[in-house]
Amino acid sequence: MIDLFPMTEADFLIVAETVGQIYAESLTKSGRISAEDAEEEARQTREGLILGGLNAPNCYFLTIHEAADKPSLGHVILRVIPKPHRTVGEIWYIGVHEEHRGKGIGAEALAALEVKARDLGVQQLDLQVFTDNDAAVALYDKVGYRPTSFFLSKALTESTKDKE
Repeated sequence: MIDLFPMTEADFLIVAETVGQIYAESLTKSGRISAEDAEEEARQTREGLILGGLNAPNCYFLTIHEAADKPSLGHVILRVIPKPHRTVGEIWYIGVHEEHRGKGIGAEALAALEVKARDLGVQQLDLQVFTDNDAAVALYDKVGYRPTSFFLSKALTESTKDKE
């Protein structure tokens, strides 16, 4: 059984770096921006995350464990956003350590996160995923997440100008 525990400062710094790397790789792979620009965006994201720290308002930095005394299996970042008619939780990050992937831990961690979110008064969980992340898309579909919108992108360069 999977449970979520507060993240340590050491884990937080590792996760902030990991989130930045994954974000930069995903931006570059999507073709949206150059590798250099992706690194800069990732750096800004990482610095914003670190600046807020573990005590950032309405943010929950969690570590996935089988038990508190067992090694970490991964991490989750949840941001709770009170809105006028409902409270929404944004899953900013969920990652299972590579050696533990394919064992159902992601699905169990999401189930545990849903319990925590309900306890926090969240009525809806949202997340964003790059479309080429097949494993994540399949996981989210399996546990009941459905697309509610699409984020479309088009680079406006000289080479695309002539094609319009």
